[in-house]
Amino acid sequence: LKNELLTLEQKALQLQMNPHFIFNALNSIQSLVVNKDADAARKQIQNFAMLMRGILNNSRSKTVTIQTEVELLTKYLNMEQFCQKNEFTFEIKVSENINQEESNIPSMLIQPYVENAIIHGISHLSTHGNVQLSFELENNLLICAITDNGVGRVKANELSLQHKDGHISVSMEVTGQRLHALKNQSKDAGHEIIDLYDQEGKALGTKVILKIPVTTNY
Repeated sequence: LKNELLTLEQKALQLQMNPHFIFNALNSIQSLVVNKDADAARKQIQNFAMLMRGILNNSRSKTVTIQTEVELLTKYLNMEQFCQKNEFTFEIKVSENINQEESNIPSMLIQPYVENAIIHGISHLSTHGNVQLSFELENNLLICAITDNGVGRVKANELSLQHKDGHISVSMEVTGQRLHALKNQSKDAGHEIIDLYDQEGKALGTKVILKIPVTTNY
């Protein structure tokens, strides 16, 4: 089991940054330079550098604090806002019963699901997108809910057949395997995907619930 976890963690590290995301970020920064918006270009270069540094730092650790994870997710979402053609907002809520500085979770588990919500959900919208993340603590499990108002899984699957993203497909598979392997720490660890619809059956987006074992420093 330890060997399996190590292999999955190594794969997760290799898959952490989507090459398309890196290209889009650099291309968007280049557009600011071409348009001679030097102040904005400097700001986004700094944001991109901080995100890369955070990911590298996290990837060297098996676990990170919830505070560190939330900060990195915030940086990632801010950069996606800058890169995505379709505008979207996001909100991150952390329950007050969570000691963010003293509670640890496995690194590199949540970001792939957030990326999936953006790329396969809200990026295909013709209207304003929204991503919401919430964190609750239940019996030494971090309950992380990722909700988007995107096109839904049925439409996303249709579009993915036309524009298949190998990085995201493999990244989601590896992350799912890591969550399953964590059942050794807690039998309730894992994830659940909920398709959201209105009363007429129209897709309203997708909600992913991650259940991640938590360890504490005290």
